[in-house]
Amino acid sequence: MKTITFANQKGGVGKTSTAVAVATELAKRGKTLMVDADSQGNTSTWLIDSLSFELAQVLEEKCTLREAIVETGIENLFVLPTAGVGGGLRDYALYRAPKYHKEFKRNVVAAAEVEGFDYCVIDTSPAFNPLEWNIFLASDEIVAVLELDVFSADGMESFTANIAELRKQEDLGDDKPLFNKIIFNKRDERISQQKQFFSEFQKLSGYNFYIIPVDQAVKKAQGLHCAVDMVKDVKKDTLTALAGIAEALK
Repeated sequence: MKTITFANQKGGVGKTSTAVAVATELAKRGKTLMVDADSQGNTSTWLIDSLSFELAQVLEEKCTLREAIVETGIENLFVLPTAGVGGGLRDYALYRAPKYHKEFKRNVVAAAEVEGFDYCVIDTSPAFNPLEWNIFLASDEIVAVLELDVFSADGMESFTANIAELRKQEDLGDDKPLFNKIIFNKRDERISQQKQFFSEFQKLSGYNFYIIPVDQAVKKAQGLHCAVDMVKDVKKDTLTALAGIAEALK
């Protein structure tokens, strides 16, 4: 099983929508678990109507992964949910997540592999608290999601510094976890400044870049609680980009 985490230290860049859309594409290639590790619970709200247990309870061993997983309306895609309202993940992340504990890897990732999943896709919060630390340690690959603006550039600098610190503290190699993919979300060809920012990012060595165009179909998919490719007016370039990202991650 391959574990892929979508992350950034800046909110509002479309990380959740990108993670869900890519997970949907991966589900066409194998059994996929989408883990909602953001206390806002937006992934869960998008994909399912109700839940009995949530991620925090799995981490605290109040239930098993099998008990908490919810099947979505998308073939081969399942969710380990988080309740956005009244959920326990926020308190867990702030007060109970031990920095150097391996419970996320044991209770979520290892358990998902036992359940026969081919892919585990994780949507994280913009924070870099002990919970995120443990998630990154349990991941095979991290994918950054950015927009083409100066704020994302600042966030990227902070994020790469945090990943470097994690590797140093845990005595890991430069590819543990692998971090060489950056997705630029909501690209608008009409905005000339975006071209300038993209040119600056291309100077970074060692990264593969992927572009998802601005597309209102993504918001429609969230509102309809369906996959992006089920929205009738989705852009062909959006579908091509998502398929290409999934292929690179498989």
